[in-house]
Amino acid sequence: MTTGTLYVQDNYPDRFESAWCYFNVTKSGITQRFDLGTKAYGKPVEHGNATTSALRASGISSAAFEAGKTVCQWPAS
Repeated sequence: MTTGTLYVQDNYPDRFESAWCYFNVTKSGITQRFDLGTKAYGKPVEHGNATTSALRASGISSAAFEAGKTVCQWPAS
């Protein structure tokens, strides 16, 4: 799982611009990225979606994908 937060230098540390959360799965030498969500300052989290075929091809269950969303850490806004 990877999370990140983008700040503009003039606003650091009081205000972030955007934040994200995702994970990668590598299977048969191919890496696929699954976005769990993004967040802009003052806005709610926009949760990511994954197609059933992408999850199946990567060996990830829908339940595991949904559970991944709950462990993302988001900055306060």
